[in-house]
Amino acid sequence: MDLILLKPALKDIIWGGTRLVTEFGYDKNFPRIAEAWVVSAHPAGQSTAAGGEFDGKPLGDILSAHPELCGEYNGDFPLLVKFIDAARDLSIQVHPDDKYAAAHENGRGKTEMWYVMDAAPGAFIYYGFKNHVTPKEFSDSIADGTVCNLLNKVECKRGDVFFIPAGTIHAIGAGLLICEIQQSSNLTYRIFDYNRPGPDGKPRELHIQKAAEASDLSPSRPSGKPRGKTRKIGTLERTVLARCDYFTSTHYHGSGEIPCKKTWGLITILGGTGEINGQAVKKGDGAFIPVNTVKLTLTGNLELIYTTP
Repeated sequence: MDLILLKPALKDIIWGGTRLVTEFGYDKNFPRIAEAWVVSAHPAGQSTAAGGEFDGKPLGDILSAHPELCGEYNGDFPLLVKFIDAARDLSIQVHPDDKYAAAHENGRGKTEMWYVMDAAPGAFIYYGFKNHVTPKEFSDSIADGTVCNLLNKVECKRGDVFFIPAGTIHAIGAGLLICEIQQSSNLTYRIFDYNRPGPDGKPRELHIQKAAEASDLSPSRPSGKPRGKTRKIGTLERTVLARCDYFTSTHYHGSGEIPCKKTWGLITILGGTGEINGQAVKKGDGAFIPVNTVKLTLTGNLELIYTTP
């Protein structure tokens, strides 16, 4: 069966910018798009099929009606891929792991990976603690607004990769354009939001107690490097970005053939135009790859991330 091209669910959040409209051609009725959920079956924002026999249908509905596309499907799709345009700093935040999320939220935890698509000069992220922090030091730093001083501040450039296990405190800084691969979860505990108001003029809600319980207080050493080295396969460049219990994501650039793993997969087009298995694709497109797909044949000059569970 052909891959299923998808139209993203779009999110307008106060820190978002205009690049997902002007550069990706997403809905111009949105003056500001913070996130585009390119491949998603999450109830908070589902991608919908763009053309083909499932045109206009949400991805979750497609998979529920046709579980053979996944090999099997229990109505709980595990992954989500999004583009993030940070025109302003995101809040200091943390995501719970599966155990905490199941116990406290009846949901799934969130481990994620960021691929930096573009970075303004001086743009940075916060990633984990510089040194071990005690619970009291953590709570005191939140109370007096100095929590950022405890965190690693990492300047970013295009092509950087950051793997962020659940429990790692983090924040995306202004001027970053990111592709995020993550568990399909929308659980975020906000720790510090720079004392700025939300759309209603009131400070956005913080989740201090749950964040304290869910956070890993040990030190982190972020590198920004992908898991694997870049290798040339004919006219394709291949780099394994991240591999964990939840997903494996690989970056490809060029044209040629990608052998598919014996499972379903996700494609996210970061740049260029061309075709995949005869279907036209362009920057900003996402696609679901059914389980029985043997290979992906790329023509043109495409930059993409291929993700499998």
